Amino acid sequence: MKIAVIRSPWLNKQLGQGTQVETLLSGWFGSPQITIIEFPNEGPSSNTNDAFVGLLDEDGAPAFSVLVCPGGNDQRMWTSIAHPQIAKDRVREFVARGGGFVGLCAGMCLASQGYWDIEGRLPAEKTERQKQFQYFPAIFPAELQNLHRLRRTTLNWNSSLATTHPMYLALPLTGSLVGARFNDGNIVTEPPPLGTELLLRCTRDEPWNSTKNEDGSDSISGASNFDPITHGSLEGDWVSIAYIDPHNPTAGRLCLDGWHPESIHTPHCHAWLRAEVEYAATRYDEVRAAAV
Repeated sequence: MKIAVIRSPWLNKQLGQGTQVETLLSGWFGSPQITIIEFPNEGPSSNTNDAFVGLLDEDGAPAFSVLVCPGGNDQRMWTSIAHPQIAKDRVREFVARGGGFVGLCAGMCLASQGYWDIEGRLPAEKTERQKQFQYFPAIFPAELQNLHRLRRTTLNWNSSLATTHPMYLALPLTGSLVGARFNDGNIVTEPPPLGTELLLRCTRDEPWNSTKNEDGSDSISGASNFDPITHGSLEGDWVSIAYIDPHNPTAGRLCLDGWHPESIHTPHCHAWLRAEVEYAATRYDEVRAAAV
């Protein structure tokens, strides 16, 4: 399995998400299998229109099983590309031909048609918001809702999906991840586009510095930092999904998280990220096998 990872100053500044993702992937799959697609500058002045040119082989087939995009600042990252429309088209073609895409937080945003929030940081009218996101690859055909603040969450498996599902096998026996890190992340509002698998739903949302026990038992520490407007607003929402375009028989699989499974603070969540990369790669293998 060959994996490409996007590296940008805008995906490494905040708590080193990009560096952490690269470290985990190299440890699991071996450094020779990891290719870094680097955008070294904070602005577009010295970048070229070669962005993502290596995603496809000369015959048009995906050059990698999966493209991984870490968290960070999605808008700043994409505007650092000198020719964002070319980059957008290449990512879309990569996925259309069977390449997988794993997006974490900002990576999930880049895969979408953009996002809205209730705090008023973005225009209320969708047509106005879309001007900010017009160059996002939009391989997931929907807007997301963006929720702010750093939170400690409990994420539960979608009980309507089989427990033999490849992603379920990455979870503890309880079928939930307790203490998962959510930081200015995203949710998928229902109804989702056709072709979406809703995987994990938030069932508990509290301040990050709460000391909730890993076994799920309640604790009271951190209650002084509880914000009744913010904390709890995530409960009941879907934060992890998979998606395949149902109208394209060669489309790759997206695995998108509105939270941070790679966080150094939550090693018990790392298996979820590994399973996503592998789940996206199985679709690539299926598409390639059918093409033979």
